[in-house]
Amino acid sequence: AMLGAAAFVGTLTGGMFFAFLLISGLANALCTCLALIDEDLWWVSLETVIALLVASHYASGLDAALHRTAVICLAGIFQMACVLTLDRLLPKSHPRPVLNIPIPATRRALTVYGLVAAASVMGATVVATGLHLDKAYWAPMTALIVLKPKYQLTKQRGFERLVGNVAGCAAATGLTFVLPSLGWLDLVLCVMGAGCAYALLKARYAAFSLAVSFTAVMLLYMAHTPALHGAEQRVYATLLGGLIAIVVMWIASKTVARDF
Repeated sequence: AMLGAAAFVGTLTGGMFFAFLLISGLANALCTCLALIDEDLWWVSLETVIALLVASHYASGLDAALHRTAVICLAGIFQMACVLTLDRLLPKSHPRPVLNIPIPATRRALTVYGLVAAASVMGATVVATGLHLDKAYWAPMTALIVLKPKYQLTKQRGFERLVGNVAGCAAATGLTFVLPSLGWLDLVLCVMGAGCAYALLKARYAAFSLAVSFTAVMLLYMAHTPALHGAEQRVYATLLGGLIAIVVMWIASKTVARDF
């Protein structure tokens, strides 16, 4: 429901740049603040913000917004049905992971971290849009994902995401040149990439980024976008979003967040 609502808002406001910029800034600030409170809430809000960013790229009217919302909700219901079915067939208890939050969620930390996130994402959106990147939403998405409450953590995550993205884009592009262009084969590769992404979610972040980027480029290729062009655009956006997040967090670490 939250993903559908985010897609609805993103579709309607994506064509109103300044209104969307403000909405996305507030949404990203809230998302990053939740990372200091509960990782489960952060993960749900992260997916919601991603839906908002992606939908904004396909801005349209009310009918398209309702259609996109319905499709996302139906897909979500199908996914939950699959998960619940597998849980019944293969029941297994999973202990709640210990939270690894680097700073306490004080009012000051929430305010500073929220402002840093908003500045990073809004800055990445403005620059990526100004550069006319094909998939400009990848830049603010990267800024949001790599941002961490500590500068060193943000820098490490940004580096791993860049390495993983370059490797994933290179792998996908290379396969499109080597393998024959067959619809069923491209679909199999997409499914394998998505499966690896979920399997590597809790593993090394660079490996997870590799799988995600591989899947993204293959999906674009299936939509008749040249793989090399899609790979280039993703690398540019990832580099841009990651650098902006790192720079903003570095400035914050030297000023308002130096005691974190």
